[in-house]
Amino acid sequence: MNEKEKEIKAVVREILSDKDSYKTTLKTALKFLNKALKSSGDELKEDCLYILGNSISWEGPNYVELKNKLRKFAFRDAVSNRSKNPLKGS
Repeated sequence: MNEKEKEIKAVVREILSDKDSYKTTLKTALKFLNKALKSSGDELKEDCLYILGNSISWEGPNYVELKNKLRKFAFRDAVSNRSKNPLKGS
């Protein structure tokens, strides 16, 4: 497990620490949060996408920063590939 994955798992644990939201805004994301703790590589990125999609209305402690870290991790390769391979033509 690399340093970035360790950081993301720390983010997931921090989100999971908001137990008050388990029955409300994190209800549908809990499965993916727990799965993310056991995942790595592309599977972890996919879990991050599911976490983001299923916790749209979650506004727990530090939610903006935590969600941004998940987004940055999940979409990092897509953005870097786009900048390295600009569209040709026109």
